[in-house]
Amino acid sequence: MQQVHRKIDKKTFQALELNPVRKKIPVLVHNGKPTVESPVILEYIDETRNNNPLLPQDPYERAMARFWAKFIGEKIQPTARKANLAEGKEREQAVGECCQQLEILENELHGRVFFGGDSIG
Repeated sequence: MQQVHRKIDKKTFQALELNPVRKKIPVLVHNGKPTVESPVILEYIDETRNNNPLLPQDPYERAMARFWAKFIGEKIQPTARKANLAEGKEREQAVGECCQQLEILENELHGRVFFGGDSIG
């Protein structure tokens, strides 16, 4: 299998230093303090922006938004990454699986203007 080498620029290296446990991005630095992992960053932003939250105000809708964000992070992203890096039949299989996952998400979003309903938050 072919190895993939990525150039790590200075900003990326600094971000990786701010996440010493997982050594990956994204990292949000607010008031000099780093927050890591996309779902955690989303909740942090939501909790610090009381006048314009990102997540829906309704507890059920907020839980569903978290569920779908987790679905994207744990299912779609790894499958898409696998499809991007694989070759031949393995790639075809991963692309097909990713398309099925995206279809599930698309069915959930059907009829909505934004993920959280009629407004972006």
